[in-house]
Amino acid sequence: MIKKLTSILVCALLFCGCGTLEVKRDRPDETIGVVLKAMNSQHWMEVRSGMEHAAVEADIDLRLLYPESETAEQEQEDLIRDQLTHGVDALIVAPCNSNHTKWFVDQAQADNVQVVTVDTRALDCSLPYIGADNLAIGEMAAEYFSEHLPKNAEISVIAGPEQQSTHIDRIRGFQDGMAQNGQDRIFRTIYGDSTFRQGMRAAEELIFDDSKDHGLFCTSAVLGLGAVIQLRDREDISILAVDTQDDAIQAIQDGSIDALITQSGYEIGYRAIWATVEALRGGEKIEDILLPGILLTEENIEEFLETYHTEA
Repeated sequence: MIKKLTSILVCALLFCGCGTLEVKRDRPDETIGVVLKAMNSQHWMEVRSGMEHAAVEADIDLRLLYPESETAEQEQEDLIRDQLTHGVDALIVAPCNSNHTKWFVDQAQADNVQVVTVDTRALDCSLPYIGADNLAIGEMAAEYFSEHLPKNAEISVIAGPEQQSTHIDRIRGFQDGMAQNGQDRIFRTIYGDSTFRQGMRAAEELIFDDSKDHGLFCTSAVLGLGAVIQLRDREDISILAVDTQDDAIQAIQDGSIDALITQSGYEIGYRAIWATVEALRGGEKIEDILLPGILLTEENIEEFLETYHTEA
């Protein structure tokens, strides 16, 4: 079922005359349509929370939609068409397929609608992007393994959909970082949907040579947590995942995940709305906003938690 968030509207009721009811609705000047990839993880809930907070601050009408899952491309297409059909001043999309965005960009431009990508870049056309610096995240993961594992270690990757730039960029950054550190051999890369079950299934497919050290880079926390369950009897495998969510942080604390690279869904959503609003009101071009990540391990997790709080 398609889930929709009610637009943010300010309503005032004015009573006057003999039993006459006059309803005055003050609508914001700008309407921003948003189509995300899903709402099935803490990351996406925090993106939504950041957007809603910014929408209230900016006094805009926010229409936020999302499909059932990150691989529901046709459903997302229908939601994008719905946004454009009903009229928006700007459209923010986290594409399920980074190679299939030009069709809605062309339609939006014909209607003079500003288009921005959030969390996930477009690959088939040039659009502003607001989200994590995914190349840097991949490089950070490679540096961690290079420092903690020997050069002959076998490193595997469990990734989300291979048509999404989020995972493409993280893997590319990881490959480049590994090569720079003299570890250019990645044992195996398994793509799939970004679900807990996929993390389990992919980890089950991997065959580990007991005579070597092993590292496992998971391009999302959900995948990493699934892999942890499947590999719970293998303490010799070093696991690193990406995202800032409570269950992954807990996994760092109890030692089931060795490292976690943060990305703030709340900040991504908040910054995306404000950048779009400022462009609409000032007529300026939206520039890319790349948000840095932080490498968390058992050594710095408590310090991080002193300042971290969820906004979802």
